[in-house]
Amino acid sequence: MSFRKSFIFVLIFVFGFATSVFSDNKSELILASWNIRILSNNSRNSEELQYISNIIKRYDLIAIQEVRDEEVIKRIMNMLPPTWAYIISDQVGRGVKERYAYIYNTEFVRKLGISYLLDDPGDAFIREPFIANFISGNFDF
Repeated sequence: MSFRKSFIFVLIFVFGFATSVFSDNKSELILASWNIRILSNNSRNSEELQYISNIIKRYDLIAIQEVRDEEVIKRIMNMLPPTWAYIISDQVGRGVKERYAYIYNTEFVRKLGISYLLDDPGDAFIREPFIANFISGNFDF
């Protein structure tokens, strides 16, 4: 994939638009990015988490921002079919500490390599971006 195509894809993914790409497994891959305000175990009851998990099931991979603890992600995962998996970052932030999570359907998406927080020695970001690589069919991103 060329740098320009990679850059456009990253922009689409980061700014929260769903997009479709061709894969061997199905005709399109549905991606999303979702900033769920103060997503924590203490801030969400089971009914709210069921609603969130129903939305997640519409996508093949979703990046979630503003995760306050891993326990809430585990509760969501218990509401999703067993083919779903997640990766979560360490806590980041200058004041309020948050995490990022990727939740994905392993029937269509697999994680590639390691995930990591972007090194930010100049402290340009309030919260360093969480980088992960995935593959679907012959498309890696």
